[in-house]
Amino acid sequence: SKKALDPSRLDSSIGALLQACRSSDPLFYLEGEPIRCGDFVAIYGEDSALPYLGFINDGKISPDGKIEVLWMYRQDDVSSGVISREEKRLRANGLWSPLLSGKVEVFFSFHRDMCPQESVLEKLKVVVTKEADVVLHDPSGRPGGLPKGVLLVRYVYDCSKSRIYSIRSRDFQCGMQAVLDFAMEHYPYDPVERDEKDVPAVDPAASAAAAALPTAASAA
Repeated sequence: SKKALDPSRLDSSIGALLQACRSSDPLFYLEGEPIRCGDFVAIYGEDSALPYLGFINDGKISPDGKIEVLWMYRQDDVSSGVISREEKRLRANGLWSPLLSGKVEVFFSFHRDMCPQESVLEKLKVVVTKEADVVLHDPSGRPGGLPKGVLLVRYVYDCSKSRIYSIRSRDFQCGMQAVLDFAMEHYPYDPVERDEKDVPAVDPAASAAAAALPTAASAA
Protein backbone atom coordinates (compact mmCIF):
# COMPACT_ATOMS: atom_id res chain seq x y z
CA SER A 1 0.00 0.00 0.00
CA LYS A 2 1.03 3.64 -0.45
CA LYS A 3 2.85 5.17 2.50
CA ALA A 4 3.82 8.82 2.69
CA LEU A 5 7.36 10.04 3.27
CA ASP A 6 8.39 13.51 4.41
CA PRO A 7 7.91 15.90 1.42
CA SER A 8 10.33 18.39 3.00
CA ARG A 9 13.17 16.28 1.62
CA LEU A 10 12.39 17.80 -1.78
CA ASP A 11 14.94 20.60 -1.45
CA SER A 12 15.73 23.25 -4.05
CA SER A 13 18.57 21.21 -5.59
CA ILE A 14 16.20 18.47 -6.74
CA GLY A 15 15.90 19.86 -10.27
CA ALA A 16 19.66 19.65 -10.86
CA LEU A 17 19.72 16.23 -9.22
CA LEU A 18 16.99 14.92 -11.50
CA GLN A 19 18.78 16.25 -14.57
CA ALA A 20 22.04 14.59 -13.49
CA CYS A 21 20.36 11.28 -12.70
CA ARG A 22 18.45 11.38 -15.98
CA SER A 23 21.68 11.55 -17.98
CA SER A 24 23.45 8.84 -15.96
CA ASP A 25 23.32 5.08 -16.42
CA PRO A 26 19.87 3.42 -16.15
CA LEU A 27 18.78 2.17 -12.75
CA PHE A 28 17.93 -1.17 -14.36
CA TYR A 29 16.51 -2.69 -17.52
CA LEU A 30 13.00 -4.01 -17.93
CA GLU A 31 12.76 -6.47 -20.81
CA GLY A 32 15.64 -4.65 -22.45
CA GLU A 33 14.22 -1.15 -21.90
CA PRO A 34 16.27 1.19 -19.70
CA ILE A 35 14.50 2.52 -16.61
CA ARG A 36 15.88 5.80 -15.28
CA CYS A 37 15.23 8.44 -12.69
CA GLY A 38 12.53 10.72 -14.11
CA ASP A 39 10.58 7.90 -15.78
CA PHE A 40 6.86 7.36 -15.22
CA VAL A 41 6.16 3.70 -14.53
CA ALA A 42 3.32 1.31 -13.71
CA ILE A 43 3.88 -0.53 -10.44
CA TYR A 44 2.28 -3.74 -9.23
CA GLY A 45 0.10 -3.31 -6.15
CA GLU A 46 -1.05 -6.48 -4.46
CA ASP A 47 -4.01 -4.69 -2.87
CA SER A 48 -5.09 -2.90 -6.06
CA ALA A 49 -6.98 -4.16 -9.11
CA LEU A 50 -5.06 -1.68 -11.27
CA PRO A 51 -1.32 -0.98 -11.22
CA TYR A 52 -0.13 2.02 -9.27
CA LEU A 53 1.33 4.89 -11.27
CA GLY A 54 4.59 6.47 -10.18
CA PHE A 55 7.36 8.90 -11.10
CA ILE A 56 10.86 7.64 -10.25
CA ASN A 57 12.30 10.36 -8.08
CA ASP A 58 15.81 9.18 -7.25
CA GLY A 59 18.82 7.99 -9.22
CA LYS A 60 19.77 5.07 -7.04
CA ILE A 61 18.41 1.77 -5.80
CA SER A 62 18.41 1.23 -2.04
CA PRO A 63 20.48 -1.61 -0.52
CA ASP A 64 17.28 -3.64 -0.12
CA GLY A 65 16.43 -3.28 -3.83
CA LYS A 66 13.85 -0.48 -3.67
CA ILE A 67 13.35 2.67 -5.74
CA GLU A 68 11.84 5.97 -4.62
CA VAL A 69 8.72 7.17 -6.41
CA LEU A 70 6.20 9.97 -6.31
CA TRP A 71 2.73 8.48 -6.69
CA MET A 72 0.25 9.56 -9.32
CA TYR A 73 -3.44 9.47 -8.42
CA ARG A 74 -6.21 8.37 -10.74
CA GLN A 75 -9.41 10.38 -10.60
CA ASP A 76 -11.13 7.40 -8.98
CA ASP A 77 -8.57 7.58 -6.15
CA VAL A 78 -9.92 11.01 -5.17
CA SER A 79 -13.43 11.46 -3.87
CA SER A 80 -15.89 13.12 -6.25
CA GLY A 81 -16.70 15.62 -3.51
CA VAL A 82 -13.09 16.77 -3.31
CA ILE A 83 -12.83 17.09 -7.10
CA SER A 84 -16.10 19.07 -7.25
CA ARG A 85 -15.02 21.40 -4.43
CA GLU A 86 -11.56 21.98 -5.89
CA GLU A 87 -12.98 22.52 -9.36
CA LYS A 88 -15.09 25.41 -8.04
CA ARG A 89 -12.12 26.91 -6.19
CA LEU A 90 -9.74 26.67 -9.15
CA ARG A 91 -12.37 27.82 -11.64
CA ALA A 92 -12.88 30.99 -9.58
CA ASN A 93 -9.17 31.69 -9.98
CA GLY A 94 -9.10 30.91 -13.69
CA LEU A 95 -7.01 27.78 -13.13
CA TRP A 96 -9.44 25.02 -14.07
CA SER A 97 -9.99 23.20 -17.34
CA PRO A 98 -12.45 20.29 -17.59
CA LEU A 99 -10.85 16.96 -16.82
CA LEU A 100 -10.51 14.44 -19.61
CA SER A 101 -11.56 10.82 -19.09
CA GLY A 102 -10.39 9.21 -15.87
CA LYS A 103 -8.59 6.64 -18.01
CA VAL A 104 -6.48 9.42 -19.51
CA GLU A 105 -6.03 12.28 -17.04
CA VAL A 106 -4.33 11.61 -13.71
CA PHE A 107 -3.01 13.76 -10.87
CA PHE A 108 0.67 14.25 -10.03
CA SER A 109 1.50 14.20 -6.33
CA PHE A 110 4.40 14.62 -3.92
CA HIS A 111 3.33 11.54 -1.99
CA ARG A 112 6.64 9.71 -1.75
CA ASP A 113 7.23 6.02 -1.22
CA MET A 114 9.74 3.23 -1.65
CA CYS A 115 8.76 0.21 -3.72
CA PRO A 116 10.61 -2.93 -4.84
CA GLN A 117 12.43 -2.66 -8.14
CA GLU A 118 10.83 -5.91 -9.30
CA SER A 119 7.33 -4.44 -8.83
CA VAL A 120 7.83 -2.13 -11.85
CA LEU A 121 5.67 -3.46 -14.69
CA GLU A 122 6.32 -1.06 -17.56
CA LYS A 123 7.34 2.44 -18.55
CA LEU A 124 4.42 4.81 -19.17
CA LYS A 125 3.85 7.45 -21.82
CA VAL A 126 2.84 10.66 -20.08
CA VAL A 127 2.35 14.34 -20.94
CA VAL A 128 2.81 16.97 -18.22
CA THR A 129 1.59 20.37 -19.33
CA LYS A 130 0.12 23.74 -18.40
CA GLU A 131 -1.94 23.72 -21.59
CA ALA A 132 -5.61 24.28 -20.84
CA ASP A 133 -7.00 23.21 -24.22
CA VAL A 134 -5.99 19.55 -24.44
CA VAL A 135 -8.17 17.18 -26.44
CA LEU A 136 -7.96 13.52 -27.34
CA HIS A 137 -6.74 12.79 -30.83
CA ASP A 138 -9.50 11.75 -33.20
CA PRO A 139 -8.10 10.34 -36.46
CA SER A 140 -11.36 11.15 -38.24
CA GLY A 141 -11.80 14.63 -36.77
CA ARG A 142 -9.77 17.74 -36.04
CA PRO A 143 -5.98 17.49 -36.36
CA GLY A 144 -3.82 17.33 -33.29
CA GLY A 145 -4.71 16.16 -29.82
CA LEU A 146 -3.32 13.82 -27.18
CA PRO A 147 -2.11 10.57 -28.79
CA LYS A 148 -3.81 7.33 -27.84
CA GLY A 149 -2.22 5.48 -24.95
CA VAL A 150 -0.73 8.61 -23.35
CA LEU A 151 -1.63 9.77 -19.84
CA LEU A 152 -2.16 13.48 -19.13
CA VAL A 153 -1.09 15.45 -16.06
CA ARG A 154 -2.27 19.05 -15.52
CA TYR A 155 -3.00 19.03 -11.78
CA VAL A 156 -1.30 18.09 -8.53
CA TYR A 157 -3.17 16.32 -5.74
CA ASP A 158 -2.15 16.86 -2.13
CA CYS A 159 -3.46 13.78 -0.33
CA SER A 160 -2.56 15.18 3.10
CA LYS A 161 -4.85 18.20 2.65
CA SER A 162 -7.31 16.81 0.07
CA ARG A 163 -6.48 19.73 -2.20
CA ILE A 164 -5.92 19.93 -5.97
CA TYR A 165 -3.58 22.48 -7.51
CA SER A 166 -3.13 23.49 -11.13
CA ILE A 167 0.35 23.13 -12.59
CA ARG A 168 -0.28 26.62 -14.03
CA SER A 169 0.00 28.11 -10.55
CA ARG A 170 3.42 28.93 -9.13
CA ASP A 171 2.45 28.30 -5.53
CA PHE A 172 4.60 25.20 -5.02
CA GLN A 173 7.66 25.07 -2.79
CA CYS A 174 10.83 25.59 -4.83
CA GLY A 175 11.84 21.91 -4.73
CA MET A 176 8.40 20.80 -5.81
CA GLN A 177 8.30 23.39 -8.58
CA ALA A 178 11.66 22.09 -9.79
CA VAL A 179 10.21 18.59 -10.12
CA LEU A 180 7.23 19.91 -12.08
CA ASP A 181 9.46 22.02 -14.33
CA PHE A 182 11.60 18.94 -15.02
CA ALA A 183 8.51 16.87 -15.86
CA MET A 184 7.07 19.54 -18.16
CA GLU A 185 10.40 19.87 -19.96
CA HIS A 186 10.80 16.13 -20.52
CA TYR A 187 7.15 15.25 -21.12
CA PRO A 188 5.72 18.17 -23.15
CA TYR A 189 2.37 18.31 -24.89
CA ASP A 190 3.18 17.70 -28.53
CA PRO A 191 -0.16 17.11 -30.28
CA VAL A 192 -0.09 14.50 -33.03
CA GLU A 193 -0.60 15.98 -36.45
CA ARG A 194 -2.99 14.66 -39.03
CA ASP A 195 -1.20 12.47 -41.60
CA GLU A 196 -0.90 14.00 -45.06
CA LYS A 197 -2.97 11.14 -46.46
CA ASP A 198 -5.82 12.25 -44.18
CA VAL A 199 -5.83 15.81 -45.53
CA PRO A 200 -7.92 16.21 -48.70
CA ALA A 201 -5.95 17.40 -51.70
CA VAL A 202 -6.82 20.95 -52.78
CA ASP A 203 -7.29 21.76 -56.47
CA PRO A 204 -6.03 25.38 -56.94
CA ALA A 205 -8.37 25.96 -59.91
CA ALA A 206 -11.36 24.73 -57.93
CA SER A 207 -10.38 26.94 -54.99
CA ALA A 208 -10.17 29.99 -57.25
CA ALA A 209 -13.54 29.22 -58.78
CA ALA A 210 -15.10 28.78 -55.35
CA ALA A 211 -13.65 32.08 -54.15
CA ALA A 212 -15.29 33.84 -57.14
CA LEU A 213 -18.75 32.57 -56.27
CA PRO A 214 -21.06 35.11 -54.57
CA THR A 215 -21.75 34.52 -50.90
CA ALA A 216 -25.17 34.70 -49.35
CA ALA A 217 -24.24 38.07 -47.85
CA SER A 218 -23.02 39.58 -51.13
CA ALA A 219 -26.07 38.29 -53.03
CA ALA A 220 -28.45 39.89 -50.56
